[in-house]
Amino acid sequence: MSPQVTIPIAANADDLYLDAASATYPVAGPATVVGGTQECQPGRSLEGGTSYKVRNALVRFDSSAIPDNATIDSANLLLQIINYASTNALNLIAESYAWTGVAADWTANEFASPCINYAMSNIPGSGLATVPFSSVSVINKTGITSLRMSISKRASDAAPTDENYFNFASLENTTLAEAKLEVNYTLDATPPAAPTGLTAVKSAA
Repeated sequence: MSPQVTIPIAANADDLYLDAASATYPVAGPATVVGGTQECQPGRSLEGGTSYKVRNALVRFDSSAIPDNATIDSANLLLQIINYASTNALNLIAESYAWTGVAADWTANEFASPCINYAMSNIPGSGLATVPFSSVSVINKTGITSLRMSISKRASDAAPTDENYFNFASLENTTLAEAKLEVNYTLDATPPAAPTGLTAVKSAA
């Protein structure tokens, strides 16, 4: 079995979400920063038949515990789902993004290089969701792995017809576990270093 490390959210400031709403679609912002609550939410929804909302969830993990000589084989986000709605058969998408927790971190766009692209139909309505990375190159072995999550667009960016979102537990949640980054890796075989400080001795004839 490959070595594995599971890294939890470490601080309250390391998970939050950005909420932007509009009476028309597409949503252009501005966004509101929502932190300190018991849940985070990515979403692309029509709520109550009158308000379009696009929400980005932001999470980050200190992934420096992964050994420097590790080759990362696979990774998953472990999320405790609180509630869920999926009307338009969209995907959870995520990208590497060094967010700072301000309104300008929000986007309504899809991501050019997603590291997660996962059908919402695979996410349970409650309980643990194990969400696989499609690209592990974004995981930082020497520092922080920061992710921005959203919900994909419909074809031709057609407006959502109802709700497409899920809520997952934040570090502040008093009942459910916070988000975690699970990384499976293989240690590279490193040959021993050549000895130093030796002087060659010529043998006598």
